[in-house]
Amino acid sequence: MSLRLKILLLTIGIVVFAVAGTARLIAKGMYERLVTESELRAVALIEGVALSVRDDLACERLDEIGKSLIQLRDPGSGRSDVIFTLILDGNGRAVGREVMPEYEQLLKSDFVRQATAASRELKTHVTFDGRDIVLVSIPVISSVPHIEGVRWGTVVGGMDIGRIEAAMFPLVRYAVGAALGFLLIGVFLLVLTLYRNLLSPINKLAEAASRFAAGDLQFRAPQGTADELGRLGATMNQMASDIEQHTRTLEDAVKARTRELEQANSRLHELAAMDELTGLGNRRTFTAALNREFRRARRDGSCISMLMLDVDHFKKYNDTHGHPAGDVALNKVGAILRNHLRVTDIPCRYGGEEFAVILCQTARDDGMRIADDIRRVVQQEVFFGEDRQPLGTFTVSIGVSTFPRDADDPDKLVDAADIALYQAKASGRNQVRGFEPGMTAKANLSN
Repeated sequence: MSLRLKILLLTIGIVVFAVAGTARLIAKGMYERLVTESELRAVALIEGVALSVRDDLACERLDEIGKSLIQLRDPGSGRSDVIFTLILDGNGRAVGREVMPEYEQLLKSDFVRQATAASRELKTHVTFDGRDIVLVSIPVISSVPHIEGVRWGTVVGGMDIGRIEAAMFPLVRYAVGAALGFLLIGVFLLVLTLYRNLLSPINKLAEAASRFAAGDLQFRAPQGTADELGRLGATMNQMASDIEQHTRTLEDAVKARTRELEQANSRLHELAAMDELTGLGNRRTFTAALNREFRRARRDGSCISMLMLDVDHFKKYNDTHGHPAGDVALNKVGAILRNHLRVTDIPCRYGGEEFAVILCQTARDDGMRIADDIRRVVQQEVFFGEDRQPLGTFTVSIGVSTFPRDADDPDKLVDAADIALYQAKASGRNQVRGFEPGMTAKANLSN
């Protein structure tokens, strides 16, 4: 159950309890007031009867007493609530009575006997046939000068409280209805005020919290009031702004770190695929590229030529000029390969002073020509201390093999080019040799 519904139900419950309690108190108070008024009315009516028959009792004018009783039956007399009237003389004898048939038994009650002997007003409530009856007795006392205090008789009367209540009930119902009406109007105004000033702002704050939780940090909670809910809305909006700013800063930082990571990964990939000294592909790159190009050549029915290139007398060069000079020389050979090959060709450092070149879609004759061009460029290039080399210059030897002429798989193609390379070295170095079927073993030569 939501907080808004709990507050609404709690408020309605409190108001209903208050309304019911108030209505009960009003009804109870009016009922008690009604009973009191009924008793006072009964006493007043009997006193009026006693006053009207006093002189007749004193003079024993029984006919006049009967006329007074007859007047009680007149609806316009205002005494229609009197259910019986009994007039007793000074000796306690009944000299007149007016009673409804259903109340005849009340004339024989103990209250009548007590009233005859009482010197003062008596009043009591009895229940007769399920009805609340008020019994009143008034002694009739003389008011004649010089004989004051002489008792001429007693008037006993009974009034049905229920009949009086029934007569007054419409007024009570109207009063209670009016009170309930005003209370209901108050309840409506209270609920309306509660909804506008509490439930509606809470609902809007809940919506704002849901929107914030869903990631809509640009939504803003209402701040229409200056109370606690308004301050809560302002706090939520400030929190959303701070989170939005923090998120934006974090996203920028993540993007920057992602770019750095991508650059680092790219660099790492390059380092993993590149020979650091020459800038060419390394042995791993060579193997992957050769397998890939072999699959393509078989699919397309094209040729692949392989160049295996080795620096002549490189050990002598290192021993004479040192390894740093040898590294410079290998770097320069790598630069020659990059600059004098096609963009589709794949030059790699195979290991040490040995290089391998994959010539894509290249037949044997073209491969021989490209290899000889490279050999000639290396010979013409100026290398430090090359005049101290056995051949008087810095040179390379190259072996060439071609798929599918010389081999039908990558490993055999590399072996064929490697055998041709060693045949070039055995033939005096600084030359290019293509693989021939009779070349079955490598020459046992130093580089």
